[in-house]
Amino acid sequence: MATAAGARLGNMSSAWRAEIVLEQALQFSSTPDDVFMPPGDSTILVNRHGRRVVNETANYNERTRVHFAWDPSRHEWSNMLLFMVYDQRTAELYGGRFPIPAAGTQAPYVLSGANPVELAAAIKERLARLASRIGGVELEENFASSLSATIKHYNELASQGVDVDFHRGEKLYDRLWHTHIWSYPNQGTAHALGKTPNPTMHPVDPASRLYAIILAAGTLDTNGGPVINAAAEVLAADGKPIAGLYGAGNCIASPTGPYYYGGGGTLGPAITFASLAAKSAAASPVKELD
Repeated sequence: MATAAGARLGNMSSAWRAEIVLEQALQFSSTPDDVFMPPGDSTILVNRHGRRVVNETANYNERTRVHFAWDPSRHEWSNMLLFMVYDQRTAELYGGRFPIPAAGTQAPYVLSGANPVELAAAIKERLARLASRIGGVELEENFASSLSATIKHYNELASQGVDVDFHRGEKLYDRLWHTHIWSYPNQGTAHALGKTPNPTMHPVDPASRLYAIILAAGTLDTNGGPVINAAAEVLAADGKPIAGLYGAGNCIASPTGPYYYGGGGTLGPAITFASLAAKSAAASPVKELD
């Protein structure tokens, strides 16, 4: 509709993103829920090489963008699928916070193993079963040993309370959304929260049973479309406003580009530019229909 009126389009290769459980996406036309933040303080996200690649407590749009990172040295999308790995403590303390199943229940997408080697074997088997639907993504040969090293390094960071790699828990936003929304603990478990330097990080129990959930990138909404100016007027290809055409919300090229401020971060710009559009339209000359 906009291009028919001569509008310039922008930001068309982008979208607002959230992670989703891969196997739910393969089963349903629309996933029951999104992984807005991986629950649990002893939970990490690793790629096919068994390495952490992102701040797990970052807002969902910014976190999900890591799935689209291209590795020019390996010539691969190393993070196309990420593996949410957590221990028995997190399974019990935060069970019921999606996508971790509640205590006493099971979910078919949860994989487990007594150690990194067994967990890697379970993941490999599941990826092989899904190979024809996921482009043949496989774990790197040394995934298990890399995961063990990653857990050891993460535990050292958790003990210090400082994530020097990805700055997990440094922002107030990350800490509040973690402790008040996505990772509030269940009562009556054998696990105490304890006092850790960083409330979003707790060492993964190396003697615990490990669990994994395969995550993929999902789409919440568009953030590309007609380009507008500061008055919310839609611009033509030559950069001039198209008389009588205005835009606001997620149907236009986002004024913030691909950047997302956080939960509900599209509402402020939508309201602001809708107001600007109304004021612009009210101040424009009266138009007579042909």
